[in-house]
Order: sequence, then C-alpha cells, then structure tokens
Amino acid sequence: MRKYVLLLVSIFGSSAFLAQSTETFETETAASTSFTDNGQVFNITSQAGGPFDIQAGFPGTGWNGTAADNRYIDNDGFAATGFTVGFTISSAGAVPFKLNSMYLFFSNAASLNQNVAGSLTLEGKRGGVTQYTATASSGFVTSTATNNGFTFINMSTFGGSNNSSTLIDQIVITTGGQFEYVALDAFNWSTSSVFSAAISQTNSACYGGTGFASVSASGGTPGYTYSWTPSGGTGSTSTALPAGNYTCTIKDATMATLTKTFTITQPAPLIVGAMASPASALICQGASVSLSGTGASTYTWTGGVVNGVAFNPTTTATYTVTGANASGCTNTAAITVTVNALPAIAAISSSSVICSGSSATLTATGASSYTWSTGGNAAGITVSPAVTTTYTVAGTNANGCSATAALTQSVSLCTGLGKQPLSSAVLTAVYPNPNQGLFSIEIPASSDVSISNALGQILFNRILDAGTHELDLLEQAAGIYTVKIISGNRQEVFKLIKN
Repeated sequence: MRKYVLLLVSIFGSSAFLAQSTETFETETAASTSFTDNGQVFNITSQAGGPFDIQAGFPGTGWNGTAADNRYIDNDGFAATGFTVGFTISSAGAVPFKLNSMYLFFSNAASLNQNVAGSLTLEGKRGGVTQYTATASSGFVTSTATNNGFTFINMSTFGGSNNSSTLIDQIVITTGGQFEYVALDAFNWSTSSVFSAAISQTNSACYGGTGFASVSASGGTPGYTYSWTPSGGTGSTSTALPAGNYTCTIKDATMATLTKTFTITQPAPLIVGAMASPASALICQGASVSLSGTGASTYTWTGGVVNGVAFNPTTTATYTVTGANASGCTNTAAITVTVNALPAIAAISSSSVICSGSSATLTATGASSYTWSTGGNAAGITVSPAVTTTYTVAGTNANGCSATAALTQSVSLCTGLGKQPLSSAVLTAVYPNPNQGLFSIEIPASSDVSISNALGQILFNRILDAGTHELDLLEQAAGIYTVKIISGNRQEVFKLIKN
C-alpha cells in the first residue's frame, strides 16, 4: 500500500464542489475508527478486507474535493488479492443523516492498479432497515491523473436513482471484482434541522378548574405524532387538564423522540362566606334582616335577596350566596334566617262593665312576661277607673318576640242599681245588679216588661204578673241593657249591667 501512497503524492487535480458539511478527516486522529464532523460522531466498522480506519501516514495522497489532502479512510496494509471489501459508516446515536456525496479510490491489492474491473454497492440503512441499495460497475476513475485517483460518488445519480434526500443512519460500502483496496475522502453529508418543540401552557384560573398545554414541533422530519400522559390525548394541544403533572412525547417521521413536561397549577380555593345582621340571623316576625357575602368581589343571592340590603322575611328559610372574584372563579355559602312567631296576646276583664269607683281584674295571656300601660308587669292587674279607659299590655315569649293587645274597661255611673224601689209609682226592684246574667225583678202589679241591648234591639218583651221574676241574660254578651216597665199609665226605665 505504501507504494501506492507515494505515487499519489506527486499528482494533483481540482474540481469545484459545494456541500452542506464535508468531512476531509484532516483533524481526525490517525488509526481511529471514528470521526467527528459538526458535532456528530460517526463510527467505522469493517465487514471484510479491513479493518478500515483513519490513514494519516502519507500526506498529499487524499482528495478533499478540490485538492489533494492528507488524511482519509482506507484499509491500508490489510487489502489482499482475491478479497473484496465491506465497511460501514454509522452515525452515533443512530441520528438520521443524508449522504450527499463522497470520493472513493479503488484499486487491486497487488499493484494498486486502478484500471481493473470491479463494482461498488452502497446500501443505506436506518434502524437496521435498508432504505436504498445502489450499484455500479463502471464509470470509476482509473488513473491518479483525475482527482488524485478518487471517483466522485454523487448520491443524487449513483446507481441510476436519487438517494441524496433519504434519511439513513448507516452507509454500507461493499466492493466486488478486483476492488480490493478502497480509500474514502470528502464525506459530504447533511442532517435534518434540529428536532425541537416549543411549549406553552395556560394554568387553571380557578381552583378545581382546568388548563391547557401546547407543543409546537419543528425541525427533524415532519410528520410529527404526539402522546400525552397520564391523559391529554394525541394532539399538539391538550385541553381540559386538571391541575397536575403531564408529559408529552413527540416523535417525528424518523421516530426521533422528544419529551416535554408540564405542570398545570391552580390557585387556592375561593372561600365564600355568608353573614347576617343581626349576627344571630334570628328575628321576630315582621322584623328585618340583611345578608352579606364575604371573600369575593361580587355576590348573587337566592330568594331575591340583595347583598347588604335589609328585607323582611316572613318564614324561616335558607339563603345561598354565590360569590365571584375578578378571575370569574365562584363558590357558594348558605345561611339560615330563623323567623320566630310573635306571641298571640289576649287581654280580658273580670267585668266588662263596672260601676264608677269599682274594681276589675285585667288578665293577659299568650306570652311568658308582660308589661301593662299602667306599669304593672304581672299577667293580671287590678284597675279601678272612674271612667271608661283603654289599657294596653305588651307580652314577650320565650324567643324574645313581643306583641301587644288593648282592652277597654267600660265604666257606668250605675244610677238606680241595686235592690231598691226605682219609682214609688211602680214600686219595682232589680237585683243583683250588676251580675253574670241572672237578674231578679219584683213588680207590685201586672206589667209589660221589655229588655233591649245597646243597639236598641228588643231581646225580651213579656207581660209579667205581680211578684218576683227571673230575667235570664246568660246567653247575651256582657254589657249594659235597658229595661222598660209599663204598668197602666205608669212607666219606669233603668239599666242592667251584665259582667
């Protein structure tokens, strides 16, 4: 092999070539079975006629595409007659790339003769799967007078097909015939743009709500797929995500994979309260109460209640307030307003009508404590009005609710009452007067007796013989009744008081 290399030192040529990235191996380590270009590591493995590695011992014997250079890949020292070669260049990490072109030197092993019959097969693989196979057995440089003996292999035309845009992660180089020594230089390749994904998210605006997250893939090879875990679907945007952690796995058409993580957050819960004035939310029937929400910005009540405005509920009821903050988050609270009934106060007199200067007992019922307009605070009080008087009593029940009742005590002058003659002409007596409804009347002679009420309605009209008779007013209401007695051409009128 050294004989061949020395021959190349004295021969130069040129050819214009422009590529995305061309590895000329000038900075690579001699005898290395790997090289790095633009940050990408490539590994060299040999299948036959090798091993292949970086050749650096014979300056000026390579070809960088325009001029001779010093380093390249070959199987120097290992080529043998009757043995074709096979070696593979693989991208570390199986990163997909496109092979655009390269320069290859072919000769036999014994004399380094390039003018021999042979063939070249290039097999592009990705993930162990063949993506293309291209073969040629002619068109190779046969003299160092051209490109220092290197043949330009253009992947857009080699083998009669365009494979320059096909993504691979391995190129397998295999020769046939008398191509027993092979050198490779000016390895021109390109890769897809960097596979990346931009992310965005919107957190939950309210406690217990949802947010969403998005990924926007770019670079790599379009044909992206998305998978969200633990939930979220298979789209680039996942909506209705409760607070928590999520991962989106993105793959491009080459199955290159990215993962993006998200944490959807939520604010603390909105705490809404309800308060009343009075604070106990206990009122008596007819009283007012106001209800107010706390913890939010705006409030909406059930039952037609306006926040902070007094109203008069008639029955015990529970009211619910919905509070909202500036973000539109809501929560509810409830409060029960208890409406206690008023006591049913009643007041009665022991005598609906009394004589002026007499006494009557007034009694109140329906409450647990009482206050009279006289200042008395017992259920019953004794009064002795000189004239008809109205008395008021306020009663309070166990719930503290109060109501009032009024009682009018009628007072009569009671003229002509008692058992005494009302007229010497008639000689009539009525007794006892007043009483509960049974009166006795004494008349000296047969008389026409009639009784009428305060409205002038006649309740009794009868001819009574001389003697004592009973007048029954038990079924009549308490009050003052008028008795008229006519005997002959004499007449007497007086009053009866029924208690």
